[in-house]
Amino acid sequence: MTITLQMILGLILGLIICFFGYKLKKLAFAIAWFLIGYTLCARFAPDLVHNLMPQLEKPDLWITVLPIAVGLLLSLMGLSIERLCVSTLTFVVVVAIVLQQFGFSWPVIGVACILGVVAGCIAVSMMKPAIIIITAFAGAQSVSAGLLSAFAAIPAVAYMPILIILGLIGAFYQFHANKGRA
Repeated sequence: MTITLQMILGLILGLIICFFGYKLKKLAFAIAWFLIGYTLCARFAPDLVHNLMPQLEKPDLWITVLPIAVGLLLSLMGLSIERLCVSTLTFVVVVAIVLQQFGFSWPVIGVACILGVVAGCIAVSMMKPAIIIITAFAGAQSVSAGLLSAFAAIPAVAYMPILIILGLIGAFYQFHANKGRA
């Protein structure tokens, strides 16, 4: 498998968010929301462009531009609404981790959503620790998924150990680096 610019960017941004998420919380939220918007739209843009807008002149251009535009719009949301951003980002990260680990089936999606809502509610009640933990694990999730997709030699079962170890290291580093900061 070839390593793409998107993979490299995801790994670099994931590491930045994992280790410096609280210090750069506004930027971290913008990056995290950009990655979420870009990833979701990139997954559905080809179908959207080809099926709903078949009359477009340059569909490949739209397939490239649409994910960037959606990512930028979501990153603006991440900059402006902190509590909603923390809650929703927590929900998205929890659901993504559960689905990545256990697959896509209706019972798993239901349990993942319930866990995501509970984690999101808890995150809002404890903003500083929640921001540190969610940015550490959001970055770790991006790095873990990127490593598995970039390097075929890494087995899929390594996803969760990489995620947990990197997320814990990132959270520990952020708690230590931000001691005494409000």
